[in-house]
Amino acid sequence: MKKLSQLMLFIVMIATAAVSAAVAAPSADEATEKKVYSVSKDLDALQSLLSEYRNKGDSTAVGITLYHIGRYYNQNSEYIKSINAYRQAMDAHRKNNDEYEIVRTVVGLSTSERRIGAYTDAASDLLHGIQVLENSYYVDTDEGKRHHSYLYNGLGNVYKYLNNGDEAEKYFRLSLDYDKMIGNYTGMAMNWSTIGSIYEYRSMYDSAAVMYQRAIDYNKRGRSTSGVGISLNRLGQLTRELGDIDKSEEQFLAAYDSLSKAKDRWNLAKSTMSLASIYIEKGNIKKAKKYLDESYELAGGRHSFGHDQEIHSLKAMLLAKQGNYKDAYSESMVAMAYKDSSAAQKDDQEIAQSRINFVEEQARQEMNRILKEKDHESSLKRWILFAGISSTTILLILLVILYRYWLLQKKHTKRLAELNDVKNKFFSLISHDLKNPLIAQRNTLKQLEELINYAPREVAKSQIAELAKSSDATLDLLKNLLDWSRLQAGKMKYEPVRVDLHNVCEDAIDLLKEQLTQKNITVRNNIPADTIAFCDLNMISTVLGNLSSNAIKYSYTDSTIEINCKDAENGRMWISVKDHGIGMTKKKAEALIKGLDSLSSAGTLGEQGTGLGLAICREFIGLAGGDHGLETEPDKGSEFSFTVLKG
Repeated sequence: MKKLSQLMLFIVMIATAAVSAAVAAPSADEATEKKVYSVSKDLDALQSLLSEYRNKGDSTAVGITLYHIGRYYNQNSEYIKSINAYRQAMDAHRKNNDEYEIVRTVVGLSTSERRIGAYTDAASDLLHGIQVLENSYYVDTDEGKRHHSYLYNGLGNVYKYLNNGDEAEKYFRLSLDYDKMIGNYTGMAMNWSTIGSIYEYRSMYDSAAVMYQRAIDYNKRGRSTSGVGISLNRLGQLTRELGDIDKSEEQFLAAYDSLSKAKDRWNLAKSTMSLASIYIEKGNIKKAKKYLDESYELAGGRHSFGHDQEIHSLKAMLLAKQGNYKDAYSESMVAMAYKDSSAAQKDDQEIAQSRINFVEEQARQEMNRILKEKDHESSLKRWILFAGISSTTILLILLVILYRYWLLQKKHTKRLAELNDVKNKFFSLISHDLKNPLIAQRNTLKQLEELINYAPREVAKSQIAELAKSSDATLDLLKNLLDWSRLQAGKMKYEPVRVDLHNVCEDAIDLLKEQLTQKNITVRNNIPADTIAFCDLNMISTVLGNLSSNAIKYSYTDSTIEINCKDAENGRMWISVKDHGIGMTKKKAEALIKGLDSLSSAGTLGEQGTGLGLAICREFIGLAGGDHGLETEPDKGSEFSFTVLKG
C-alpha cells in the first residue's frame, strides 16, 4: 500500500508540474491589523501599542503600527514625522521580507515625500516598490493590481510636479489600466482627474473639463467623498481660469464641503486658499480672512513650500486690500522666501530627473532579469509538461487499475474500522451506561430488603419510585442500544408508508406522560389533524420520542413544549420540537448537529443520558434522505427540526 501511494504521488507530480500554483490575495497579520486600525485615529493609543510590540520583539506588529502612525501624521499634515514613521516601518518589514507590507508602506511614504517636494526620494521609493511587487507572491492578485495602480499613479504625480507632462500621462494611464482590470472606481477617478490636470496645463480646457467631470462621476460611483472634493477643486481652478468667478466659487464651496466631511486636510487647504483668493478679489474681507486663517491652520508651517508661499502671498494681498501696506510688504517678503525655496527645488529638477532616470534604468534592468528568469522557468515547465503527458499516457491504464484496487482496499479498511468502533462503543455503553444503572437498582433493592420490616412506609415508597424511574431509564437506554446496534450493523431497513403525523405525535406524547407529570410540563401538538407524511412509522415515532424526551429533560418545571410543522422545498415538510429550557451555546449546537459532540449534559433536575438518542435521530433522518437543524440560545431554549416527505 505504501508503494502504491508513492507511485500515485509521483504520477500526480509529473502530470501537474507545469501548472502554476494559484496564490491567495495577501493580508497582514489580520488580528494585529484589526487591533491597530481600531485605534488608528488615537496617536497615544498607537504609541502605546508600538511600545508593547517592541517589548515583545514582534517586528511584524511593530511595522504595521508604524505604518498607521505614519498614516496618522500624513492625514494631519505632519509630513516629516510621517516620513520618519514610514521609514521605520519599512525597516521592520524588511527584516521579515514582507513584500505586501513593504509595498503598502512605499505608497504612503512616497505620498508624504511628494508633499514636501522630495520628488527624487519619492520616485526612488516608488520604483523600488514596483520591483518588490513585480517579484512578489501576490503580483497577479486583485490586491497586486491595486498596488500597481497606486505606484504608477505616484510616479505620474512626481513627473507632473517636475513639469514632464508626457511621462506623467504615461504613468497615469498605466495606473488607469490596472484600475479598470479590478473595477476600482475611485482609482479610475483619481487617474482621470490627474490626466485632466495635464490637459489643463496644455491649455486643452475642454478635454480637461471632461476629465474632471468624469472623475467626479466615478468618485460618486466609488462613494469617495474625498475624491469628489479633489475633482471639484480642480474643476473650480479650471472654471476660474476661464473667467467665471461665480461658478468657480460655487465649485470650491462644494469641494470644501466634501473635503471637510472626508477630513482630508491637504486638499481641504487647497479649497480654503482658493476661496480666500476669490473673496479677496470680490472684496469680501471677512470671508477672505476666515478661509485664510483656516488655510494656515490646515497647512501653514508643514514644510510644504508651495502651500506656505500661497498662504503668505494671499495674506499680503488681503493686507494690501485693507490698506495695511507695511504688513503686506512683510508678508510678501516671507512669500518670496518660500518661493525661493520652492525655486531651489525646481532648480534641482535636472539633477532630480537624472537621478530618477538612473534609478528607473536600474529598475528596468532588474525587470529584464526577472523576465528572463520567468522565460527560462516557462521553458522548463513546458519540457516537464511534455514529459509528464508522455509518462501519464503510458501509466494511465496502470493508474486506473491501481486506483480501483486502492479504493476497494480503502472501502474494506474503512468498514472494518467502523465495525471495530461500533463494537468498542457498544461494549463501552454496556459496561458503563447500562451497568451503572443496574448496579444502582441492585443496591436499592438490597436497601429495601434490609429496611422493609422497620423503615417508614414513605421511605420505602420513595425508594421504589426511584427504582421504577431508574428501570424506565434503563429500558429506554436498552431500546436505543438495540436500535443503534441494528443501524450500525446495516440491518435496519427504511420502509416508508403513509402516516398521520398528528396521531404519531399524540402517541409519542402519551409514552412520555410520566416525565411530563414529574416536571408539570405541557406539550402542545400543533400539527393539524390529517397531516399525512410518507415515512417509516417506527423511525418517525423513535425520532419524535427521542426529541420530545430530550426537550423534557432540558426544560424547566412548569414550562411548555411545542411540536410544529411547516412546508419545505421539494415536496417535504419541516417537523420541529421546541422547548423553552436551558438551551446551549452556538459552538455546542454546531458540534452537536454535525455529530462532533456526543456527550450528554445533565437535565434541569439532574437527569443523565448517553447522547445516543440524538445520534439515532440523525441516523434515521439520514436513512430517509431528510435534513435536520437546530436553533438555540442559552437560557432561551432549543428547537430541533427535521424534514419528511409529504404523503
